[in-house]
Amino acid sequence: MNSIQLPIKVDLETYCPTHKEQYRATCYAYAFAYTALTINYCVKNNITDRNLVEANAFSPGFIASRHRQQTNLNFFCGRKGSYDVDLRIFAQDGCPKLKDFPYDCTTNIPKEVFALAKQVELAKFEYLSVEQNSTEQNIQEIKFILSQKIPVLIVLNATDDFASIGKDCNEIMPILKNEKKVRQVMISA
Repeated sequence: MNSIQLPIKVDLETYCPTHKEQYRATCYAYAFAYTALTINYCVKNNITDRNLVEANAFSPGFIASRHRQQTNLNFFCGRKGSYDVDLRIFAQDGCPKLKDFPYDCTTNIPKEVFALAKQVELAKFEYLSVEQNSTEQNIQEIKFILSQKIPVLIVLNATDDFASIGKDCNEIMPILKNEKKVRQVMISA
């Protein structure tokens, strides 16, 4: 990777669905399904027309609803959601398009939605470990992945110390709870 000339700029905007409000605490499902899966799908299928991008957006509500079902019908949708949850549910069930399942969080998922969800499956994903002394290497890896038009989810699992980081955050990296981060997610359809 060191000898590869990376582009100065990578723009995935034409593959991005229009920003929508997330439902409650489902940011993990929104970032994963609605944003990253949609971008990945549209890149793979060369979909850049705005109406077609919107028509092919994936449902964060499905991921959040499956998570809610699997956690004994938590009253608060999104509680203990994470990208590990996203990946587990996506690998197990796939994910339908937003047009086929709403963005909210329900416990009632029709059987036909599961069949639609299985049409898009996880091909592979990789984790990138962030270590305190390898920031430049991580940045180069992220740039390389983006240059391949693969969306990257950057996840920060902050400790309580993160809330009081202050102005010297550029000099001291906060301690993270979990060092594994999603590097890339590739889907097959």
